[in-house]
Amino acid sequence: MPLEVQTALGFSQRLTKEPDKSIPPSQDDLQKRIDQLENKLQALETKAQGFVQPKPPEGLTNDEWQLVCAFRRCNKDRQVGLLATAEALAAQTEKEQKESLAALEVRAVA
Repeated sequence: MPLEVQTALGFSQRLTKEPDKSIPPSQDDLQKRIDQLENKLQALETKAQGFVQPKPPEGLTNDEWQLVCAFRRCNKDRQVGLLATAEALAAQTEKEQKESLAALEVRAVA
């Protein structure tokens, strides 16, 4: 609001501030800020590399290697649970495969 209008309305102090006349940053200030940001980015990249899984050993797929890495991160109790779960799922898969194979053999005979 213009000062005259504010005065006419009875305001003794200005309602709005004058815009700050800031000094544009110097080239040195900008370079310092760029350097700080680059250092922070490099630190983040280094930290992120710690989360990257190494390549799987020969003979293991990525999924198999991911299971091994997850297993190793678990405590002993959870490792036992993971083994029991994996064994149960493997047994169920084998059973389903046998049933499917038996059904195919019956169809082939008929």
